Amino acid sequence: MYSYEKRMKAVLLHRDAGMGLKKVMKTLGYPRDIKVLRQWCREYQSSGTLHSIEGYAEGYSPKQKAIAVAYYWRNGDLKRTRAELGYPTTTLALKRWIEEIAVLENKRLQSGHNPVKCVQEPQTEAGNTLPIQENLLVQAADPHKDPAFLMKLLQGRLTPMTKKKQEPTTASLLQEKEELVRAIEALRKDEETLRKQKEEAEEKVKVLENNLEKLSKQTRDQELEYRAREIASALIKKDGGVSLKDLTNREKAIVIDALCTKYEFPLKRCLQLLALSKSSYYYQRRVLLAGDKYAEFRKEIKEIFENNFNAYGYRRIWKALRNNGKIVSEKVVQRIMKEDQLVPYFKRRKKYSSYEGEPTPAVSNVIERHFNADKPNEKFLTDITEFNLTFGKLYLSVLIDCFDGMLVSWGLSTSPNAKLVNTMLDDAKKLVNEDDHPTVHSDRGIQYFWQSWRNRMNEFGWTRSMSKKGCSPDNAACEGFFGRMKNEIFYGRDWQGISLAEFKALINRYLHWYNEDRIKMSLGGMSPVQYRISLGLLPTK
Repeated sequence: MYSYEKRMKAVLLHRDAGMGLKKVMKTLGYPRDIKVLRQWCREYQSSGTLHSIEGYAEGYSPKQKAIAVAYYWRNGDLKRTRAELGYPTTTLALKRWIEEIAVLENKRLQSGHNPVKCVQEPQTEAGNTLPIQENLLVQAADPHKDPAFLMKLLQGRLTPMTKKKQEPTTASLLQEKEELVRAIEALRKDEETLRKQKEEAEEKVKVLENNLEKLSKQTRDQELEYRAREIASALIKKDGGVSLKDLTNREKAIVIDALCTKYEFPLKRCLQLLALSKSSYYYQRRVLLAGDKYAEFRKEIKEIFENNFNAYGYRRIWKALRNNGKIVSEKVVQRIMKEDQLVPYFKRRKKYSSYEGEPTPAVSNVIERHFNADKPNEKFLTDITEFNLTFGKLYLSVLIDCFDGMLVSWGLSTSPNAKLVNTMLDDAKKLVNEDDHPTVHSDRGIQYFWQSWRNRMNEFGWTRSMSKKGCSPDNAACEGFFGRMKNEIFYGRDWQGISLAEFKALINRYLHWYNEDRIKMSLGGMSPVQYRISLGLLPTK
């Protein structure tokens, strides 16, 4: 209950000051319900005033307080009293009322007043607060018609009365049982909820621990790989960008030893990183500790490889060692070359093609892929290839003898013109006996259809032979020579800054080396010139 003055103050703040209802409640601290304030405003708007409440002071009236205190002494429960009566708003206010009325009752009992008589006496204005409080208290208890309760109340008990114990009945026991069952069920649900929450929390912790472990493992793996590359670059002079799995087993063993001793990485992780089995690692360790028994061969193999345009594979190097009187297995040579990275460069490139149609009828294929000859100057193969360099293109035309693969003659030019092939043919004619009339096989390049080429072939008495159109296997032996040549001296090398004259000199040097020194396995490990000398076809040098 709120006094007339408080209600008017709230209404005027809303009406005259222009405050909103919520702001009025926040400013004044009352009322607690916006519906109550809205009802005050409507009443004032309709009647121009608010109704007065007789007998009520600030807040709750003495009668309301007495009724609340009497109800509390009856049941002994503060919360139940507030719930049943609907007031006061706080438990603290009810406790304060109880203390106030208890103090008044103690004073009255000390003065010798009769509480029952006080109930029967009429109310007077001269009684002031105490008779009013006594009368209201008795009126509040009167509906219960319990004189014993009144006597206990008026005797100034300061502690709440407990409920009178009643004999249990079947209904009360059943009700109590149901309440216990509900309480147990609520506890069980709460326990289940807590259990689920605990499981969820434990699962989240496991996930976080797994993620942390994965992150830590990833970090360790990255550090391991970084250290491995660092060691490979420092110890065995490998580029930092090289794949660790491309290292030889010997190099891997060196790297693993350094990782385990210097950085104390686990051996198992090092072996996994470098893709090396445990047995191979321990074998390489024994070999490293025992020393390199092929140290002498390593040096000589490297010299042979470098002195021959980095073009020899392990078979030719093995043959060169045997020619020098060094006996060693082919597999040993192969392994040493692999360990020392002595690998010839191989790359397939699109070959030069000079085919531009057939201005004159093509001749038949006389060779028919029979690239063997019983004697020199019986079958010749010819073709043109190109070298694409920074200064432009350089073209090479060769004439190959099918007897032993010897280069009979060759020509170099910056243009694949008639002069290139004609000059080559004229040089070959000077080296061939007059009694020899070889068959010259070519593809269907335009150079071999020109009149100057045909006139020379007819003049020399040599026979023309041509491959089928677009069929490179018909001239496979010549194509193979160009492929070997480019793999051995051209592909995989930096030609920046080289001049035309320097490159021509390199090509001529290689072609002479091919004839005189390059080992051919089909010739028993000899070069074409050495082979002809062994047959007595050429004089000994």
